[in-house]
Amino acid sequence: MWNRRISVWKEKRFLDYVLIMLVSLHTLLWFREGTLYFQGDTGIPYNPIKNLNLLYFWWEQQGGIESWGFSQTFYLLFFVLLEKLNINLIISQDIYIYLTRVIAGCAMYYLSAALTNNRFVCLSSAFIYLFSPFQLGLIFIYVYLPYVFMPLILGLYIKGLHNK
Repeated sequence: MWNRRISVWKEKRFLDYVLIMLVSLHTLLWFREGTLYFQGDTGIPYNPIKNLNLLYFWWEQQGGIESWGFSQTFYLLFFVLLEKLNINLIISQDIYIYLTRVIAGCAMYYLSAALTNNRFVCLSSAFIYLFSPFQLGLIFIYVYLPYVFMPLILGLYIKGLHNK
């Protein structure tokens, strides 16, 4: 009987994650056909493979300092992979934004689940996080990764403290 309750609970959690994925589909409505959301110097590389080849860790100018370009490695590799698969930049941007929104919502749900067992609270926190004015105003693509993974890191930390 107890095992059955746990499996039903996990199924409900799975449905909550599916709901977050479905709600995140709204990002596909943000873009007019054939336009970029991020453009110019806001972070989307127009030629990701060339940008990856130009990535360096040390900047010789100004007396030699570390390069901020290294922080762009993770999302740049994502765009390089999609370019290698012959997916154009507009579709790859849609995929990137959708995936970051899904991961952010699921990460906030995970963080809330680490703190409470109330499904309503967990779903509410995920949706509030997805539609927060701060998040909707992000225009630089490299800001998304800390926003996406911070709740997951905190949730894993809290789970680690509880399981210790």
